[in-house]
Amino acid sequence: MPVFGLSILKNDDRPSLGHRWRRGHHRMTIAADWIAVDWGTSTLRAWAMSRDGQDLARASSAEGMGQLKMAEFEPALLRLIAPWLAEGKPTPVIACGMVGAKQGWIEAPYAAAPC
Repeated sequence: MPVFGLSILKNDDRPSLGHRWRRGHHRMTIAADWIAVDWGTSTLRAWAMSRDGQDLARASSAEGMGQLKMAEFEPALLRLIAPWLAEGKPTPVIACGMVGAKQGWIEAPYAAAPC
């Protein structure tokens, strides 16, 4: 599900829970055209993507949906993807996994499918 208009939280210097990794195993600043997110019960994974679909950087944390309260979802995501967000530029985020479940951030409706 797309989540538009995310921005960097001001004065949020809390360390992320769990392990973060990027290419080269060091923190990088990447200008992502869009961000892909796979958010499960135990792990949050994100990829900074270019306009043409290239994987520019990756990050993950142990901040899965099962460890967080509703009010903690957005700050957890922003801690992980903040290096890829440009000030004043909305960045589309497409998320899948438990993030769209009933107990997730926003419940995604089921689509009818032929059987």
